[in-house]
Amino acid sequence: LSKGLRIVRLHGIHPDGRCTCGDAECRVGGSKHRNCGKHPVGIEWGERYARSEDDLLEWDDGVPFNVGVLLGPDGGVIDNEDDSPEATAFRESLGLHELITPAWTSGKSTHQLTRWHDSLADCGGVQKPGGLECRLGAGGRQIQSVLPPSWHHTGVQYKWKPDLSIDDIDIAETPKI
Repeated sequence: LSKGLRIVRLHGIHPDGRCTCGDAECRVGGSKHRNCGKHPVGIEWGERYARSEDDLLEWDDGVPFNVGVLLGPDGGVIDNEDDSPEATAFRESLGLHELITPAWTSGKSTHQLTRWHDSLADCGGVQKPGGLECRLGAGGRQIQSVLPPSWHHTGVQYKWKPDLSIDDIDIAETPKI
């Protein structure tokens, strides 16, 4: 809601490692564990985003949940994620590590939000130049990224980087590189 983001409810993880989606394989250690606690709740989830603080409060129904942000033209933002030394080096080679924009950590990755730009419309949902995962949400495919204070299936909590939370600073324009 802050900065006009479309915040969506994601499944969470029960204390015993099961995803709240109910799929027996979507659990820590299961065949679908990579998405455990990371995928949206419900059909047409991109249209069911929180529109007020009251919507967020209604989500607290006793079932663990995570939160995500809708990306692409509908969400107005993109997410760049580095989850390897190569991706980190590529981000740094482009100077993106110096960009003042909301950023957070999620286990082994660093994420940065930047503003959507119409020049990205034909780029597809996700691109991986130099190993940097650019989650665009283009091409008519809805996509989201998990935000703090969500929990990763490894037990690590997603956290805003110091002084780079969505409440601390504005979302930067996506650089034309």
